[in-house]
Amino acid sequence: FVYTDSLIKALVENGVEPFFRLGVTIENFVEKGYPPVNSLPPKDYAKWARVAEHVIRHYTEGWADGFRYKISYWEIWNEPENQPEPEKNPMWRGTFEEYMRFYGIVAPHLKAKFPHLKIGGYGSCGFYAGVGSERVAAANSSPRMQYFLDCANKFLVATRDNGWPLDFFSFHSYSSPNEAMRQVRFADELLSRYGFGPDKCERIFNEWLPSPWLGVLGTAKQAADVAAELIALQNGPCDIACIYDARCGIGNYSPLFNPLTYKPHKAYYAFTAFNELRKRGTAVAAQATGDKNLYVAAAKGEKDASVMFANDSDKAIPLVCDFQGRTVTACRITDNDRTDASVPFPSELPPRSFLVAILR
Repeated sequence: FVYTDSLIKALVENGVEPFFRLGVTIENFVEKGYPPVNSLPPKDYAKWARVAEHVIRHYTEGWADGFRYKISYWEIWNEPENQPEPEKNPMWRGTFEEYMRFYGIVAPHLKAKFPHLKIGGYGSCGFYAGVGSERVAAANSSPRMQYFLDCANKFLVATRDNGWPLDFFSFHSYSSPNEAMRQVRFADELLSRYGFGPDKCERIFNEWLPSPWLGVLGTAKQAADVAAELIALQNGPCDIACIYDARCGIGNYSPLFNPLTYKPHKAYYAFTAFNELRKRGTAVAAQATGDKNLYVAAAKGEKDASVMFANDSDKAIPLVCDFQGRTVTACRITDNDRTDASVPFPSELPPRSFLVAILR
């Protein structure tokens, strides 16, 4: 437990409740012929369930010189359907049917031992192929993406029919904000269709990042996309969302910090802006009209209010706002040329930008 203890302890000491994934780290090189080390399915599912039980006891009940941390969410594995061919799958070197049998042993065991905790899965690769409430392929789909959707349908049927615990269903997307939100809505509809309504099963979007492509990392474009998706998620059918990821690491999936300077990238300030909403505490109705690339969310506190705008397009968008008698007292903007800069409230929102305003 030594290495994991240090990570979990650091999270807790900094006020973060961990979301604990019981499983493996992706092995990206198996498709290139490297032998898998950690992604082979366990030989004994029941034994693995007992091991996972004791991991939970270590962190929540003090077992084995452990801790009594508040860790509510325990996810069973991750992206077991990452590739249709098991030999190419960097997460689960088995069939999806084998994964379902695995879940059907592990989830009931853990829920019986810890009825007060939330047990679920499975970190779906996502719903790129989903359209509306119909099980059909989207225009930009592929056989692999359709496979993701087929697996989700199979899993939800098996979970419903066998009565397996599913306190939450988790899924991922690396699409643009508008497309990601279409997928979030699809996930909500899909779960409800199989009897897992919001009152029975939480919707957890635990890997998201808009378009992590070469040349985008650290740019105003990615920062505006992150800000737009944060705002959209606030207004969408999703209980928890986790950006992937917040490491100070090298690679397209580390959008918040520059590993060469240890300084924040522009996208980091989307979170400080959103935090101005969180600090006020109460979400209020806010609506953007006239342009689908303009996103807005607002919140009020006891003494003031805050509003956040994002423009993820390549053109400026006019800002004509009704603040219902309130006055802007502070405004900070991030765009191509500025990063979290203090400015007067503008008459238009520049391309690839976001801002947060404080109102009294």
